[in-house]
Amino acid sequence: MTHFSQLSRRQALRRALHASLFLPAAAYAARTSLSASPVGNGEFLQRMVRPQNLKLLHSRAKMVTELSGKLHLEPLKESDGPFRAAEIRSKSTLDYFEKLTFEDSQFNASARRYVEANSENWVAGKTSQRQLRPECKNTKLMWHEGSWEQLCTEEPLDQRETELLQSSINSGSLELLLPKEVVSERASWRFENGEVQHLFNLEAVHKNTLNAKISKIEDGVLSVELSGAIEASANSVATHLDVRGNFRAEVASQSPIITWLALAIQERREISEAQPGFEIEALVRMIRIETGDDKVDTPEKVLRELATENDPGRWLVRIQSTPGGFSMLADRRWKTFVDSREETILRLVENNNVIAQCNISRLTNMKPGTQVTTEGIQNDLRRLLGAKFRKFLESDERVTSNKLRLVRIAAAGQVQDVPIQWIYDHLSNDAGDRMALMFTVGGNMGESFAAGDMQLASSFEMWQPPVSIRAPLEKNAALSTETLR
Repeated sequence: MTHFSQLSRRQALRRALHASLFLPAAAYAARTSLSASPVGNGEFLQRMVRPQNLKLLHSRAKMVTELSGKLHLEPLKESDGPFRAAEIRSKSTLDYFEKLTFEDSQFNASARRYVEANSENWVAGKTSQRQLRPECKNTKLMWHEGSWEQLCTEEPLDQRETELLQSSINSGSLELLLPKEVVSERASWRFENGEVQHLFNLEAVHKNTLNAKISKIEDGVLSVELSGAIEASANSVATHLDVRGNFRAEVASQSPIITWLALAIQERREISEAQPGFEIEALVRMIRIETGDDKVDTPEKVLRELATENDPGRWLVRIQSTPGGFSMLADRRWKTFVDSREETILRLVENNNVIAQCNISRLTNMKPGTQVTTEGIQNDLRRLLGAKFRKFLESDERVTSNKLRLVRIAAAGQVQDVPIQWIYDHLSNDAGDRMALMFTVGGNMGESFAAGDMQLASSFEMWQPPVSIRAPLEKNAALSTETLR
């Protein structure tokens, strides 16, 4: 009786989930007929291997991720210990149609059309929500600098949107969960480090004990248990994952595909220069179907061409500050650490090294039609740097594409015997609004940074923030002489 009631609930859940994904009745009938055909388990298992000669797949996936745990933040003082802890909870939902392309049966790119993409986050008592903008509902997923990342070709993604779309599991690589060769009814199999890296979208996997074991074959569905540990790297720091759960696979029109996945993931990640560390448990649930029709506008040929092109500009993201009243395009290596009405602080992080820091602040307004001279800014800069100042390296004045006047001054100096470069970008408009971007670059990072400020300054846009969050302005210049660690 217990088995019968559980089976009934599973069947009801499955039908409800398919209904929630708007599976066409004809496609569902065809799929049910195929999976219910009288095929022995041996013959069925011959089909249940990783896809061979697969070129294109249309699917729809819905993934819900719930996590809870603690963030590990840099300590403010010695009494904080190795880190400060902050409670965190989050729930995100990603629902999308996906067109996947393959080369030599290996996933290499996809185009997605999002039906839903949102999250609600609770950190240390504060609640925030994120949602993908309608103009960015069409994205491309491609391999970029060691991980799978998404971009929008119509409109640059917001920095927070890239975080929202970065899921724990890569649906394009799901079929790596299937065995490489035909297996028996009681078989189990292991995974190579590279396969686990792509599945869980990690920077590198050093060791893994992930194991798949067949638990049941019933009604044309292969059920598999998944468990094991993963030692890996993410954001250039160590991370450890303990994984347990199961997945189901069914025969689709071209090959078997993973149609259902439920995983509990416990992860412990160290603090990096780009992001906090954490100790969390995530519950990931996904349902996925093959769609008979192409629901994504991007032609297959265009998607394949995009996957082979090298265009760094398409990976730029928009950094926007509501309290600061500005936005700009930036390299994805720039991370926001502080965003308040007084100041926004960004850091350029590469291989867990801070290349540069950028402090952005609003300056007191000038009378409309008046501008500060380059010489005046140089004098202010020399005075404020004081004993740290050694010499000016260069100065430049230009008008940006957004019609802002940019005065750029580079200076060299020294803080506690450490050579430092400062790049001061002063931006103003004819209405008298002004903002300052102060870049602090360690002496040994100058070559790595080059003119890294110009992308931010040249695309900079400013507006007046809401009155309720405007900062009091008491200074005519904002400079940072903080030495990078």
